[in-house]
Amino acid sequence: SVLEDIRRITGAEMEKRPGLVVQTEVLRATECVEIPESDPLVSALIRNGAEIGRTMRCGSYISAGDCWHLLKKGHTALMCGPGNVSEIHRANEFVTLSEVLEAAKLYALTAMDICGR
Repeated sequence: SVLEDIRRITGAEMEKRPGLVVQTEVLRATECVEIPESDPLVSALIRNGAEIGRTMRCGSYISAGDCWHLLKKGHTALMCGPGNVSEIHRANEFVTLSEVLEAAKLYALTAMDICGR
């Protein structure tokens, strides 16, 4: 519906302004995905986050990134990593070494859970 709104608005502007040409193109479209906290991957991340002293937050994000490739095939995929989401894709983006080490512990514990220790 957003694409339809954009085309309606730009179409009206093109009618008002001769010579104005606006083209819209969808490069990649994904559907919204809801992954319940009961999902084995999600519950393992929450449990292992607590084990390393972190409270894991479940939320939503408008970009699936590389997850999109797994999601479109029906696999569970989510974003979980070091750093602060408010800092990503900006000038001087960074994570601390301690955050990277903490994430490595979380990933290792979660992989062991998923693979059956």
